[in-house]
Amino acid sequence: MQYVVYWHLVGDRLYDYGTRFNSRPAMDKWWRDTLEYAFSGSEAQYFIRVTSNQPFEELKGDPGWEELLGALAKLGLAAR
Repeated sequence: MQYVVYWHLVGDRLYDYGTRFNSRPAMDKWWRDTLEYAFSGSEAQYFIRVTSNQPFEELKGDPGWEELLGALAKLGLAAR
């Protein structure tokens, strides 16, 4: 069993895949991004995937896990 969490950041915000997360992007999202990149340029992107053989809840308090969460928060993956 593997536990997986995944994020896609564009600039400092989470990418909005709409309701089609595991397939082609929704056409409205694709046009939104195409126009935004055409007028504003593209921003830095991060694709972050974390896997574990334990449920993430069981890692709470582990120093290595807490350090990873702190580093991810600096990228913008913190609760607002």
